[in-house]
Amino acid sequence: MTRKRIAYYISSHGFGHAARSAIVLGELARDYELFITSEIPEAYYRTVVPEFHFRSAPVDTGCVQADFVTVDQSKSFKNLADLLSRAEEISRRETIWLRDNAIDLVISDAPSIPLKAAAEARLPSIVMSNFTWHDIYSGFEDAARHSGLVSTLREHYACATLQVAPQMHVDNTVIPRREEVGLLSLPGENIRDRIARHAPREYARRPCILIYLGQYDSTSLHWAGLAEMEEYLFLTRDPVPSWAGSPNLMVLDETFRFPDLIASSDLVVTKGGYSTLATAFVHGVPVLTCERTDFKEFEAVRAYLLGNEIGIILDVRPFYGAKWADSIKKALNLTVKDKVRLNGEREIHDLIDRLFQ
Repeated sequence: MTRKRIAYYISSHGFGHAARSAIVLGELARDYELFITSEIPEAYYRTVVPEFHFRSAPVDTGCVQADFVTVDQSKSFKNLADLLSRAEEISRRETIWLRDNAIDLVISDAPSIPLKAAAEARLPSIVMSNFTWHDIYSGFEDAARHSGLVSTLREHYACATLQVAPQMHVDNTVIPRREEVGLLSLPGENIRDRIARHAPREYARRPCILIYLGQYDSTSLHWAGLAEMEEYLFLTRDPVPSWAGSPNLMVLDETFRFPDLIASSDLVVTKGGYSTLATAFVHGVPVLTCERTDFKEFEAVRAYLLGNEIGIILDVRPFYGAKWADSIKKALNLTVKDKVRLNGEREIHDLIDRLFQ
């Protein structure tokens, strides 16, 4: 029997969208023919998804980060304006491509234009994300000055048939139907023994705390302050300035996979992006994160962390200053097990199966 064909569009705003999409794609690959469109390199998906078609194409703009916490709203709106000025052209291109490739379903995490193209091609479409870019941009201080752009995003997302919203999702009134599912996370392996072999001997068996702030400028973090918390071994793959090291900080390379590092840690200190948080919670690891006031997603993150008592949130100043000692002690006393809904990828597979019945 001919397999149904799914076109999956993935934002290149960091690797978080790709990470959670990868676990869904890996689940769907058994039964569906997959077509991935993303500016995240094809090689990233090849590590998780056994078989798919791939093309690199710009269909999303995301946001411009000033640093690991703050969004540059001016540049973000400028990029959005440039993208949406070509929305009709991109939509026509994608509509033709969807028809030429006999696509049966469009999934987006979370570009808006493919949803318009799906509607033009008379195909069902799913927003597979805990937020839409309309949620984010409509929450910016400058939104009123760019009401036309925000309205266009709203029109695009209103074309979606359904939003499949994993845990920590932003509520919206744009997409008429929503199905909530469990957390989405790539599986990690406990590699604590491997980490211990590379660690300074005096720190090898101390509690491990993973720091992940993303690939943005993290020089404003007071890395040297980690030395004051000598009872812990800190791990990171972030770019750390050579002058900012600490004897209890291990800076690791890409041979150490993020899911494995998270699964091997007692606590994750992070900027509060979905994929890092979800991976931590799936592996039973609490988090320490930083307050964000300019990104709508964090309202949902805050409610989820505090409501389930699985994370600690610090204000920006003590977070940047690495004034973490008391918060780390509190966070290490939190438990995650049996507090969160898991296996979102399996729920999504079942949902799509029903959609095609």
